[in-house]
Amino acid sequence: MIWIVSATAFIVVVIVVVIQLNNRPSGGREHLMFPPTSGSLKFYYKGYPMFQDLFQDIKDAQKEVNIQFFIVKQDFISQQFFSLLKETAKRGVVVRLLMDRLGCFRITKSTRKELEQAGVHVVFSDRPQFPHLLYQINRRNHRKIAVIDGKVGYTGGFNLGKEYIGKNPQLASWRDYHLRLTGQVVNDLQKIFQHDWEEAREPIFPIYGSFPEEPRNVQVLATDGAKLEEHFISLIDGAQGEILLGTPYFIPSDRLFNALIRAVKRGVAIKVLIPMNANHMLVKEAGIPFFTELKEAGGDVRLFDQGFYHSKIFIIDQNICDIGSANFDMRSMFLNKEINLLISDPGFVQNVRNHFLSDFKQGIPVSRQWMNQLDLGTRLRIPIARMLRPLL
Repeated sequence: MIWIVSATAFIVVVIVVVIQLNNRPSGGREHLMFPPTSGSLKFYYKGYPMFQDLFQDIKDAQKEVNIQFFIVKQDFISQQFFSLLKETAKRGVVVRLLMDRLGCFRITKSTRKELEQAGVHVVFSDRPQFPHLLYQINRRNHRKIAVIDGKVGYTGGFNLGKEYIGKNPQLASWRDYHLRLTGQVVNDLQKIFQHDWEEAREPIFPIYGSFPEEPRNVQVLATDGAKLEEHFISLIDGAQGEILLGTPYFIPSDRLFNALIRAVKRGVAIKVLIPMNANHMLVKEAGIPFFTELKEAGGDVRLFDQGFYHSKIFIIDQNICDIGSANFDMRSMFLNKEINLLISDPGFVQNVRNHFLSDFKQGIPVSRQWMNQLDLGTRLRIPIARMLRPLL
């Protein structure tokens, strides 16, 4: 009798929370699909070399540094970052730091005060407020952007903390994808940063570069709970031979998952790589029904066990590559602010594809035997996770 009451109460609480989470404020749900443009791209799959280059570009800045992160930790790498920003501001460079309010909750008032006293402009975005508190707690600014002097840009999946350079023993090696960009595409990153900054604070007038015309090989998509699902479905429906998908959280919407199943049935080879171990509660259990069904339909799903897999990669037919901040889950599709780049440069796409396949070949295949060996606790959590998947 007690368990029936408890289960009923749990379901009622979930229903109330879901209703509140859908109580979004009027407006919002933007998407900024910029026209195809040009850019030179450098690809990173490890954090240490990416942060080395980013920190050096900040040191070399002459006029302006605009940086945006979803998560900034309070550890040795973040302290190096803060020191660098303070030094840069003290020599007269305009430095703006935009951080998601909840993702950066570890940042103390004293840290912010020290930054501001050194001349760094610090803003927290997306502060939860009544009367849409639960919705705004759940909806985060997941973008990672850096623009230096209007000439150099960075975006991708890396946040700022020791785990992102492999220094967290619980997560071991951290696999993620990030980009360093030059050329016209940097102006699009600057526009997104400016949009997010002005939404949180006052208008600014950042530097926009002037670049020569070159072949258009990249397109920027910034979403805010709209159009991202349609973007991925369009890519899937257009695939003819191969889809490669890497994601830390495989919790698709029904429409997105059905598009993958349609692709498998028409003969498209689908390879999916996800982490063996989850870094958040219930996300793996929420994905199990989807990737097991995809496996049974003919897809090839593997588990990355060489550390934690946080990459967000989507490659279609060896000629189109999508890299960015968006995960393959409902939170990224319908809630978070995300930024993704659609890249058509043949050499770049092939390079990223080779890195993906190298990790994929080392992955542990999801098989009927693997599924049969799931422990009882995992099996009991699967239906709970399935019910909560819009919140995960």
